[in-house]
Amino acid sequence: MEKSDAMLVQEYLAGDRSAFEGLYRRHAPAVRRFAVQYAGDDDGADEILQETFIRAAGGLDSFRGQAEFRTWLFAVAHRAAADFGRGRRREARTESQGNPGGHPAGASGATGAAADPAVRVETRELIGELRQAIASLPDVERVCLVLCELQGFSLKEAAGTTGWSEAKVKVTLFRARRRLRELLGRYVEA
Repeated sequence: MEKSDAMLVQEYLAGDRSAFEGLYRRHAPAVRRFAVQYAGDDDGADEILQETFIRAAGGLDSFRGQAEFRTWLFAVAHRAAADFGRGRRREARTESQGNPGGHPAGASGATGAAADPAVRVETRELIGELRQAIASLPDVERVCLVLCELQGFSLKEAAGTTGWSEAKVKVTLFRARRRLRELLGRYVEA
């Protein structure tokens, strides 16, 4: 029988450090997907993932079990991603002041399943455009979009993760979707 998150948390807090490995194995893939979608590249995602679990291990005693562990962990990931985004914007400002012509982080290429090279190129282009569009959203909109659309969180779970009301999540998600449609207008059918 697989142990629940709550059981693993209790074991970790009681001194069993291997219990945290179980939490990591169970939740790291979803946190990494969130991080990739938030950061737009693998290096940034790795940084957010690492920071999330470092913070989670250090703050696990603050987990009270009032929310699901997953919701609590994604709240930690949300804060780590926001801090990462602020750091990246600071670096970009510094780079643009000292290095005109600096370029934004590029999206990593993805391979399409189709054998047609033209389709693969179009797919890579679309994925790159989508990553850039998501990365260009304001932080609050990007977080709502990634949590609800890409991670499958309900409005309630996203509200618990961000600390916002469900109404704020819903409105912010609406705005993010609208902005994304505007940014990707040439790919969206009328």
